[in-house]
Amino acid sequence: MNFLPLELILNDLKRFGEPLKERYNLDSIEIYIEETDVDERLFIGHSFSIMGIQGTASLPYFKNNNGELAIDENEKHWKLNLNESKTDGYRTIGDVFDFVRGVINTHE
Repeated sequence: MNFLPLELILNDLKRFGEPLKERYNLDSIEIYIEETDVDERLFIGHSFSIMGIQGTASLPYFKNNNGELAIDENEKHWKLNLNESKTDGYRTIGDVFDFVRGVINTHE
C-alpha cells in the first residue's frame, strides 16, 4: 500500500472539484470525509448537489500509525450515496457521475 498524507489527498480532491462541477453540471461540490467505527478506516471523496439531489462519492482508506492514508486495495471502488440510496463498485469518479446523470435523466 502507498500511504500518503491527508493534506495531499485533500488537495487533489479540491483540484478536481471545479472541473467535476463544470463537466457534470453540479450545483455544488465539497470535500467529504466519513469516519467509521474502526479507527484506522475512513471514506474520503466528494459531497455534491445536482438538481436538488444530494449525494456523496467516496473511496475507502486505511490510516497508518503516522496518520497517513492509503486506498483499501480490497475495496478500491467508489461508493455512492444518493438521496439515502447506497451503491458501490464504480471504478472511477466519472462512472459515479455518469450513473447519477442517468438517474436524473430517468426522473426528468
